[in-house]
Amino acid sequence: LEDLQNKCKEAQDFKFELDNEKILIKALYGISRTQLSKIENLCTVALQDILQDKTIKFKIKMEETKRGIDTFFYTLSKDGENDIIQSEAGGTKNILSVCLRLIFSEFCKPKVEGPIILDEVGANISAEYQNNFAEFLRQFSEKNNRQIILISHINAVQEKAPQLITIYKHGNESLIMEDK
Repeated sequence: LEDLQNKCKEAQDFKFELDNEKILIKALYGISRTQLSKIENLCTVALQDILQDKTIKFKIKMEETKRGIDTFFYTLSKDGENDIIQSEAGGTKNILSVCLRLIFSEFCKPKVEGPIILDEVGANISAEYQNNFAEFLRQFSEKNNRQIILISHINAVQEKAPQLITIYKHGNESLIMEDK
């Protein structure tokens, strides 16, 4: 009987811990939902500006599972809901990937200092939106007073750069040419 009472008490203690953990997770989810809303809004504005589509929205969905919390990324538009991870739309994925990296670099604590280096980030964006994407990067850099070092072969992106450095190979040597 004493052994059963001890096991019963252990089970009650365990249940108490689980209940408290669920309360904590829900409280954290409420806080994170507010932060996620800010991220969603910033990404939505960027998508709308770059794609010139005021109907598109970016959403982050979180679902509690037995393993923890699963996170899903979606765009919502007149065409419906689109799962970004499963999607074939490389350009939208590319834009959102850059937006999220820039947002996290600006708003994480402690703040990440120094230049932001982006390598071939616009490669999957269709030519029709590359100029808008380059303008987004230029404005982000100016607004946040952040240097962006961008490696790109895309002319529209290069044209928006305040300074352009071309590195090319001549024989066995790499040569540097400053254009602006």
